[in-house]
Amino acid sequence: MRRRATAVLVLVGLLLTAACSVDVSAGRVGSMPERQVEQQVMDSLRRMAAKVDAQNAGDPAYTSLVENPEGPAFQAARDLIFQGVTQPSGYTEPLLHAWRRKAKELQA
Repeated sequence: MRRRATAVLVLVGLLLTAACSVDVSAGRVGSMPERQVEQQVMDSLRRMAAKVDAQNAGDPAYTSLVENPEGPAFQAARDLIFQGVTQPSGYTEPLLHAWRRKAKELQA
């Protein structure tokens, strides 16, 4: 499970790096419709998921993020991005804990 959590954090880190460079330098994000920004972020998330999958290709216990976009790891990454700002004091642990619990339920 620790490896999956690490994959989620790597995915979020890569995505945040990419998202910060998407149109921010041109100052266009503030003027874009929210739905368009969300779509750009999700497109970036899918591209970054492929990179994380490639990094973990040799791990037989790894579950692909690309093949399981509705799975707990991909959804946790998405929630950290879109719901992170609403978390008390910016803590990500409640979101991660909820998705860890969901992952355990799915494994049972």
